[in-house]
Amino acid sequence: MDQHEEDYELSPNAFWGMTGPQYIMQIAPRELHSRYGMPINDGDAESLGTYVFMSKGGAVVTVYYRANDVWSLLLKLVKPIFWRSKSPIELKIGAESPHEGKLFAQWLSSRFGVSHRVWP
Repeated sequence: MDQHEEDYELSPNAFWGMTGPQYIMQIAPRELHSRYGMPINDGDAESLGTYVFMSKGGAVVTVYYRANDVWSLLLKLVKPIFWRSKSPIELKIGAESPHEGKLFAQWLSSRFGVSHRVWP
């Protein structure tokens, strides 16, 4: 077992409203869906869903995808297909601070063997 395996837990009911984009991770949405199930519907009209995690220390971080300028009905139809896609795509990692974003990006990237970078 990876020593960091339990550093973050999926926590869909945690308050994540103070998180903002910090990092970007290149991953196939299917990888997250296979391990964590379907993301929550976060209420954003352009969202295809958000995974909410909490660290052992209580820091809340998110992984999400926004489809800008896409009709909301189309988003509802595309969402199940999107999260089963095998093609890697850039997903945003949100956190309250760059430091927490970095820790989470490193943790999640190591679990899936993918890369991450600082969000522009």
